[in-house]
Amino acid sequence: MSQPTINIKNEIISLTSLRGVASLGVVIYHLYPPVREFWNFDLISPVFNKGYLWVDFFFALSGFIMCYVYRQIFANGVSTQNYIRFMWVRLIRIYPVHFATLMVFVGFEVVQYISVAFGHLQGIAVFSGQSSPFSLAANVLLIHAWGVIDIEGWNQPSWSISAEFFAYLVFPFLAVWLNKNRSAMMVFCILAAIVLLSFLQVSDGNLNTKTDLGFIRGLGGFCTGMVVFCLAGHESRLSEAAINYLQTIAVAGILAVMHFSVADIVIVPFFAILILASSADRGWIGWVCRLRPVYFLGLISYSLYMTNNIVTQVLNKRWVTFFPELSFVFESAWVWLLAGVELALVIALAYASYIFIENPSRIFLRRKFVPALKFA
Repeated sequence: MSQPTINIKNEIISLTSLRGVASLGVVIYHLYPPVREFWNFDLISPVFNKGYLWVDFFFALSGFIMCYVYRQIFANGVSTQNYIRFMWVRLIRIYPVHFATLMVFVGFEVVQYISVAFGHLQGIAVFSGQSSPFSLAANVLLIHAWGVIDIEGWNQPSWSISAEFFAYLVFPFLAVWLNKNRSAMMVFCILAAIVLLSFLQVSDGNLNTKTDLGFIRGLGGFCTGMVVFCLAGHESRLSEAAINYLQTIAVAGILAVMHFSVADIVIVPFFAILILASSADRGWIGWVCRLRPVYFLGLISYSLYMTNNIVTQVLNKRWVTFFPELSFVFESAWVWLLAGVELALVIALAYASYIFIENPSRIFLRRKFVPALKFA
């Protein structure tokens, strides 16, 4: 029997770039709290404070991309072989950067442990609480958003990678159904997304669920992306004006939900419209997304998302622990300047991660351990 092949199709530049914009939105959300103490932009608009919702865009985009790229390898059903191969390919994509960033935070904890042991620091618990060995094990196994722990720890943004990993485990079975009956699959995914995300909205009052039930949030967004894929193709019949109109509605809707603090779940359909209207690489968003700086953000988006917490931890928390006399930086209206420096450092670190970890590891592991898979 011939080996199944996975062919990476032509890149959708608009979606790559939008992923970068969303990553930048999450980074700004993480940089905002110290700034808010002196420059409270929430008085004008809470858009920055709603940046966590861009993670739901990631989940929806992931569901769309998984269908776009991988559904055909399950055209004849799920076998042990194609299931394991699919999961291995996805792990190659997400795990190296996850593990590298996790080890950085383990290094931080080791430094604190040594400092406490030698009396340089006092009153600080190490390898406990959110940095416990159990939490570390859950992070290594990528199960820390599956309800096994209820606190954020180590590299906090990685909870969403754990949630996405859960969706990967389910996807092959959904792909079989998608290949056989797209309409039925679409109805199921619509209902699943509504039920899962409504449960979180009602129980938590928002969609900012992470470690405890993060996998439910991820699966709800993933199903949303699969719905978008089921609808994809129809947008090719639309005029350029209609595409522009849809894209404008989507962006305006996203900003309006954030600005007016409408129930978080309302933003999900606008994310779906944005992905659908941008999937043909047309319209004004298509033009913006082809700009080099915007596309650059898309290329480094995964590293940008995964490494930003390193910079914010070092500059916002760790250095104050070791050098408390420098805490005055956070007690000044000039804290916005520090946020600007942090943003520049985050982008530089993300680029380094992409160049030296993310891209080389993906290429090496594909060639070394997945020789039968064909990548265009």
